[in-house]
Amino acid sequence: MSDAAPQTVTIEHSVRIAARPETIWAFWTDPARLTEWWGVEAEVEPEPGGLYRVVMGDGPVMRGAITDIDEPRRLVFSFGWEHNAPGEPLAPGSTRVEVTLEPDGDGTVVVLRHSDMPAAARADHAKGWAQFVGERLPAAVARMDADLNERETTMAVQVTTVMLGVEDLDRSKKFYADGLGCAIAQDYPNFVSFDLGEGSSTLGLYPREFAAQDAGVSSEGSGFSGVSLHYIVASREAVDEAIAAAVAAGGAS
Repeated sequence: MSDAAPQTVTIEHSVRIAARPETIWAFWTDPARLTEWWGVEAEVEPEPGGLYRVVMGDGPVMRGAITDIDEPRRLVFSFGWEHNAPGEPLAPGSTRVEVTLEPDGDGTVVVLRHSDMPAAARADHAKGWAQFVGERLPAAVARMDADLNERETTMAVQVTTVMLGVEDLDRSKKFYADGLGCAIAQDYPNFVSFDLGEGSSTLGLYPREFAAQDAGVSSEGSGFSGVSLHYIVASREAVDEAIAAAVAAGGAS
């Protein structure tokens, strides 16, 4: 009987992606980004000794630990399958994956080296890395860029609500509701809004002093026009994105 250790090999795969290393780094260390191209669930503790775990779509779970991390250039983690017991081929911690991100003009060359791989498992894992790193990772980065470009292109032309600061809220409400036939959507002591019809913006009315206070200006004299335009977004984070896009287009914050 031979006690010789099983033969091991190293798998290497590289791909150039049209994105900066900082962008691609997130696709290896942010669980939400990892699930866009590798698994359906992920846990990452981005520090030496931290957990690196990916649940694959067909059931198996890759479990490892980060052994070296140099953001955003190099990530090293152990690699194995949870269903394999210690001492078995490809048990957790038994192989090593090194990922390097090298800037290349306006893109990045991603190089993956999977070492200590049992020779018998080489073909399956080489095929898997070619699919995930060679095809699915670049596609996920491209989708993110496309989503960002779409938001930048469509955001600036949409007006959601027109707000008017009025001297007499009750009189103005009667004018728009009874005189013009606008449907009241919201009616509060110091605010009323109207639906202007399908595909149209919403009209909102504030007492003039409330509207001026909201805009941070005086309601007296010619310093405040009584009109402000509101762009409604889904979250606080989206507020900063919208302001940044407006400033980039030449607006004043």
